[in-house]
Amino acid sequence: MVRFGELKVPDLRRELDERGADSSGLKTVLHDRLRQIMIEEGEDPDAFEFESHEFEWAKKLESKIEASSKQSESARLSLEAKLKKAPNSRNLLDCHSSQKSK
Repeated sequence: MVRFGELKVPDLRRELDERGADSSGLKTVLHDRLRQIMIEEGEDPDAFEFESHEFEWAKKLESKIEASSKQSESARLSLEAKLKKAPNSRNLLDCHSSQKSK
């Protein structure tokens, strides 16, 4: 979470775009424009906590990592199930299990 004064230009532009406001200009112009809009909307810019672009990016990355982990686990379970059904697979599974425990 980011405070109003810590917002970077991409964050200011995104916030202005979300409010349907002009998002062009230098940082000070964007900062002043967003502050005025928030005050008009009845929000206190200095008390409001924003989600930064980096925070959103980190959430997306975390979600992708979690999905990848689930896919890996699913693939592992599928492979184990196939090995159990195959002839002579018992020895392979036992060998794999004993290697994990070492």
